[in-house]
Amino acid sequence: MALANVDWAVWRQEAAEFLRAHPAVRVRDLTRDERLVLLGAREAWAVLTHQAAAHCRRYGGQPCSLCGEWTCAFCEGCQRPALPQAVCTECDRVHLLCRPCIAAGKVYSEVARDEGEAEGFLEVTGYHDETDTFITLDPPLRFPTENLPRHADGTFNIDQLMEFVASGQRPGGEAAADPGRRP
Repeated sequence: MALANVDWAVWRQEAAEFLRAHPAVRVRDLTRDERLVLLGAREAWAVLTHQAAAHCRRYGGQPCSLCGEWTCAFCEGCQRPALPQAVCTECDRVHLLCRPCIAAGKVYSEVARDEGEAEGFLEVTGYHDETDTFITLDPPLRFPTENLPRHADGTFNIDQLMEFVASGQRPGGEAAADPGRRP
């Protein structure tokens, strides 16, 4: 699913203001919890990790609207047709919604899909093709996480996974139900 873009100029400005207000703080040492509550900390983290997140950005990733971690995951509470805000898997794991959804009075348990349905699966709702056009997959592709290609450190190999998605194949060789239907 395509994510709502953050206003990068505003995020850089917020990061600069955070650094001016906290000159002794090393952004790379901020905890996720600090980034959730300190004004400007999430933006400072996103700016610091911008280059390292090039692979995530290549697939349409945005910084998490809560903690600033780069992600391709979306807020469970955002409703179509509007583009959802980015919410990283760690914030989603602890049942957090994006700031606009919280401001609208939404509660995770009222908007989330059944936990049993999603547990152990990765869902891909779309991807950016070679021309940077977002290709919506409707219905989304679901992969059992135990079959996903991984790096030596255990993290998902997003490049290999996206090769499967773009080709309409699932890890393990079987064909996807409706590979790459274009909107």
